[in-house]
Amino acid sequence: MIHTYTLTEITGQGASERRTITFFTFDWKPRTLLVVGVSLVPALVVAVALWPLVGPFGLFVATGVVAVALWLFRTRARNNRDLTRYQDLRDRVASRKDIGKFYFAGREVDPLVAQQYTLAPGAISNLKTR
Repeated sequence: MIHTYTLTEITGQGASERRTITFFTFDWKPRTLLVVGVSLVPALVVAVALWPLVGPFGLFVATGVVAVALWLFRTRARNNRDLTRYQDLRDRVASRKDIGKFYFAGREVDPLVAQQYTLAPGAISNLKTR
């Protein structure tokens, strides 16, 4: 019997989210492995800085740094925009500076300034007559 596979699961939308990488006997999604790998750098810096103060309990704080990074970059916001929590927080902060401003075609417009334009026929006709 011939085996058939649906290509949608292999190449379709979200296919990269379903792929996994085996690393230290754990199956990781590629983005999760990247977030954990990058967040380990500041986590270790925090652990080394806290080691003289709290001893090995600084490792718990380092684990918390990795957990916060996973929460920010791997979970989705609940506002139906399909953004990560970091992107959602970044957009909220950026939009606060635009409160009370009106934009039209990418330019800021003051709606209180009166701008009146009058369309008048041209003095020279566009039609060429002989």
